[in-house]
Order: sequence, then C-alpha cells, then structure tokens
Amino acid sequence: MSIKLLRDKIDEIDKSLIILLGKRIQLVKDIGKIKFQQGLSIYDPNRETLMFNTLYKEAEKIGISTNLIKNIFYYIIRESYLYEKINH
Repeated sequence: MSIKLLRDKIDEIDKSLIILLGKRIQLVKDIGKIKFQQGLSIYDPNRETLMFNTLYKEAEKIGISTNLIKNIFYYIIRESYLYEKINH
C-alpha cells in the first residue's frame, strides 16, 4: 500500500472523528439543558473519574497509551463543560 493511500485513509478517519465530536457536543448541549433545568452542577467529579477509568481500560485493550487518552479527553471534557454552560 502506498503512503498516499494510507494518508487518505487517515484523512477519512480524521473526518469521522470530527463528525463524532460534533455528535458528542450535541449530546453535551442536551445534558447541559437538563442539568440547568434540574439545578445540577455542570462539573461531576465522580462521572469524570468513571469516564477516565473506562477510557483507560479501553485504550489498554488495544494498546493505546493512556497518556494519549488522558490528554485528548482532558480537552474534550473541558470543552464539553463550556458547551454545557453556554447552551442551556
């Protein structure tokens, strides 16, 4: 397989990741509305801990560095809190 073909496949995966992030953000916005209606806090440390533990286990199963997952999801989660705050 050529480098170009492999890079094209990576580009397609990157596009898919962006689409999935968009779907995730929409769900986050919906959760933010519900939290606002119910008077719940945006930040839920127990949920965050559970998420990271689950993500780390999944990453380890397929040989992905948990540091990579930590860094990526740190930013995704922080951005999610912003979307929850501004979209209620």
